[in-house]
Amino acid sequence: TADTSAAVERIRQSEERFQLAAQGSRDALWEWNLLTDELYLSPRWKEMRGYAETEVPNTREVWTNHIHPDDKDRIVERTAAYLAQQIPTFCEEYRSRGKDGSYRWVLDRGQAIWDKQGHPVRMAGSETDITAQKEAESARRGEESLKESIAAVQSAMLAGHQTAEVFGHLLDEILRL
Repeated sequence: TADTSAAVERIRQSEERFQLAAQGSRDALWEWNLLTDELYLSPRWKEMRGYAETEVPNTREVWTNHIHPDDKDRIVERTAAYLAQQIPTFCEEYRSRGKDGSYRWVLDRGQAIWDKQGHPVRMAGSETDITAQKEAESARRGEESLKESIAAVQSAMLAGHQTAEVFGHLLDEILRL
């Protein structure tokens, strides 16, 4: 019928709009069915880590096993707290391991839905690669620390401290960066 054809066309256009937006954002998408524990990881999620789409399965273990060991407990705890509705949003920054063993920083945001009894049913979200921003922040902090060290050395020299002692202190500060 005409109504069915129009509905199918609206669904097709909606799907196309979603696909264009997802591809244009360059974000990775994921969806977790909490009733079956099935996880969908988009091709971009795998690409961000250096994998082909069929190289890793869509499992929760794949996601958790790629989280940096120093971040893993925090992310697992924050996810559980969000799903228990103890915190209002899920928005976390953490490092995720790539196929080559290197780590990328991601900003992971998600939204869940709960049933009438308050049990989480499904959660979906996106990840943005924020590695470049994190590296820029780190470089900026290093520059600020170096400027502070140079200022301290200048003050020490003006106060009459020995030149060798002052430069030794500056060298120690530089090596710490």
